[in-house]
Amino acid sequence: MQGRTQFQPELFHTVNLDDFVPQNHLLRKIDAVLDLEFIYDLTSPLYCPDNDRASIDPALFFRMQIIGYLYGIKSDRKLCEDINLNLAYRWFCQLNLGDQIPDHSSLTRIRQRFGEQTFQRVFEQFIDRWIEAGLVTGKKLISDASLVDANASIDSMVERRNGDPDAKALKNYQQRYHIVFWEDIVRPARCDHPVYLIHRKTEPASYTGVFTRVI
Repeated sequence: MQGRTQFQPELFHTVNLDDFVPQNHLLRKIDAVLDLEFIYDLTSPLYCPDNDRASIDPALFFRMQIIGYLYGIKSDRKLCEDINLNLAYRWFCQLNLGDQIPDHSSLTRIRQRFGEQTFQRVFEQFIDRWIEAGLVTGKKLISDASLVDANASIDSMVERRNGDPDAKALKNYQQRYHIVFWEDIVRPARCDHPVYLIHRKTEPASYTGVFTRVI
């Protein structure tokens, strides 16, 4: 006999969000080693101590940012929508089903309040804790880049003379990153002056500066 679901919305639900997040989920693994208690002491000077209106939990803000970075969600509006929809995201942010997601405009104001220095200190604390947890070994650093068309004219390039105050800095940069002149590889017919280029093994990498270095 063919079955048919009869949907009847319930006024009240008794659910446990933890039951909806698989044990092998990435966010569950991160949450097991994530300790954000230090954020409260770090950001407390940035808030008014005698204002009765409570702010958005700073730890919640950084949990939301971690989700955005991990899953490539660049829009604050999209991030808030996805957290509201995805039970795993909501669980990671420690929000119950009835809890309201912060408005996307609030995320911008929080960034302005914290400033670059606070983000740098939080990032350094994250790295220290990941090293302690064995998630980061510090043995190898991998950097990647993408080939993007530049909105620049090759005719506008000029040769840097020895008297140029930036010549020494460019020379050091050349020695440090193994930069060679474009003329050593290929010189366009209409370009009669040297152009700096990072030389690598692969063709795309030679233009974008992709490299791997052991530290």
